[in-house]
Amino acid sequence: MFLNTFRRTKGGGLILHFHAALEKMSAEKSMHALLEIALKEALALTQAEVGSLFLVDEDKKEFVLKKASGEYLSQFPEIRRTLNEGILGYVANRRVPLLVEDVRRDSRFQHGNGFSGYRTTSFISIPILLHEKLLGVLSLTDKKSRRPFSKKDLEWMTLFAQGLALHIERNHLLSEFKENHHALEESRNTVTFLQGEKRRLGAELELSQKME
Repeated sequence: MFLNTFRRTKGGGLILHFHAALEKMSAEKSMHALLEIALKEALALTQAEVGSLFLVDEDKKEFVLKKASGEYLSQFPEIRRTLNEGILGYVANRRVPLLVEDVRRDSRFQHGNGFSGYRTTSFISIPILLHEKLLGVLSLTDKKSRRPFSKKDLEWMTLFAQGLALHIERNHLLSEFKENHHALEESRNTVTFLQGEKRRLGAELELSQKME
């Protein structure tokens, strides 16, 4: 219904941009390039200046910053957070998109939960979910207009995160396939080598027996 409403308004251009963004992501086979495009398009769609993409490290059970924009976030390329820490943890535990119009007046974040160093006090944070599995969190702040984010911004980015989740999972599967294919090729080469050695040793043994 939300999309149908937007098609009937001036937001039709946004629909085209949204689908173009999904097409760009679908064309990327590299995880690095996929996440870079995803954050760039999310910023453009919401007219935001600052954003971050954290993915879950399944082995260490923590968030890892994979992509960031904005002078403040870009200073910290290797940020890691626990799955229960701050705003990321709030979104991760509840598995629901979060819109904060003014963090200073939001009772859920009386101490800011680490939200500082930005030009505005409004942000959105969206869990990247594949069914119920948490893959990461997309967060955006500092709209160019300096106005708060809207419910429509949140709805668009929720849809965007759903598409991103599918592409992340696809890239994981492609990576696993390539690794398994490489391991299979190595196994085949080893078998071929061993078979060749067996034939060579058999021939040498037969020749030795004849010489006797």
